[in-house]
Amino acid sequence: MPIDNDEARQAARARLQARRQRSAANGANPSRDPHRADAQVGSPSARSRWADTGNARAAGSDTHTSNSQGTARRAGERRIAESGRGTRHAARSATGASTASRARNAAKARGGTQPSQASPYERLGQMLPDSVPPIFAIALVAAIVFTFVLTMIVPNCSRAENARSATAESQQDETTGTAQATQSAADNFEVNASDPRQAKLVELLGEDTTRKLLVKAMGNPDVMWIAAHVDDYAFNGLEAQYKAMKLAADEDAAVPFVRSYPTAYPQATPSAENPDGDALPSGSPASDVPETNIPHLYQWDSRWGNTAFANTALGLSGAGPTCLAMVQRGLTDSGETTPYDLAKTVQDAQNAVEDKRGMKADYLFDGASSLGLECIELYPSYNTILEYLLTDHVIILVSETGAFESWECYCVLTGLTGNNKVIMNDPASMERSSKLWDIDELAAAAKTMYAYSRP
Repeated sequence: MPIDNDEARQAARARLQARRQRSAANGANPSRDPHRADAQVGSPSARSRWADTGNARAAGSDTHTSNSQGTARRAGERRIAESGRGTRHAARSATGASTASRARNAAKARGGTQPSQASPYERLGQMLPDSVPPIFAIALVAAIVFTFVLTMIVPNCSRAENARSATAESQQDETTGTAQATQSAADNFEVNASDPRQAKLVELLGEDTTRKLLVKAMGNPDVMWIAAHVDDYAFNGLEAQYKAMKLAADEDAAVPFVRSYPTAYPQATPSAENPDGDALPSGSPASDVPETNIPHLYQWDSRWGNTAFANTALGLSGAGPTCLAMVQRGLTDSGETTPYDLAKTVQDAQNAVEDKRGMKADYLFDGASSLGLECIELYPSYNTILEYLLTDHVIILVSETGAFESWECYCVLTGLTGNNKVIMNDPASMERSSKLWDIDELAAAAKTMYAYSRP
């Protein structure tokens, strides 16, 4: 219907102006409103459409504005929501990474196990901080163990060795002290020349040996009996009496033989065991004297000492047969040969025995082949002793009268030590067998020597 009056036109213009203002406020982006874009370029068709649809737009402008605002609000909410989800996802990712890192660190702190396929070196590296190389840790542990060994085990070993040395020294000191005390007592002992028995001993043995025998008698009932019965040893001649009494004074191990000699001689056959029940001497009598393949035998061993040889007791005159028994047993298969067996062989040989004195030295060479031995007679000298002992020979040395005793003595030189000291088996003296000898000393003491070897 046409607008005829001014009041109606004024109202229409006011509504148009209000729509234009609302349209300007809502249509800032022309790409969202094609009608607004056309209006801006000012085309006639746009103005015509605007005019024709003015009432409709005016009527629906409120709805359109509300819809546009709702759409924008929902779009913004979606962006905020998406932004929130992304933030939460990033936070969860960061939290997960931090948790995994903390788990790995905790596993390292606990020494947690790694996959079984990892080598020990790799597992060690996983347990250590990144700044510590595994090889450094291994070297440190090795250094600690080495230090422990040096500070604990080695000193303990040294202390144990020192304790053993101290014990050995104490025992040696005790032995030395006992010997010194005995010697001191013998030196201070006063022989009573007015006592008939002591006077007989001095006449037979001399004052020094008598003093030694009487001092030993103070602590040994058997020696006391021997000293008190000197006349009982005169039945087989003065020489046998002297040897028996001196043997009791010099050799502790020979005392049982000397004590039994007046009643047990002559013993028909040797006994299988020591009749006195004492431990029989065997091997080297001193710990610092090395063992050799030559056995150590003594002529006064109670198993055969009281058997007869050279019209006296084997224990007093049997040095020669005892030396041959040692050599034969050591160099041949005659492991059961005894001094008694050799004494019978020598006794049966022609012109091989000197009455009351024992075997002649010549039989050491003459009887060697019948005993299964090869023998060479030697001139006594340093070089001779050294040469034959170095070539695995065994030497029987015959001493000069007075070198060891007041009669000729026989002894076996069985070998050398590393510093060329001689090992000697003396069949009559445990004391002389308990020391190592200088070659020069033995060469000077020797009257003659015989070297033996296997055939």
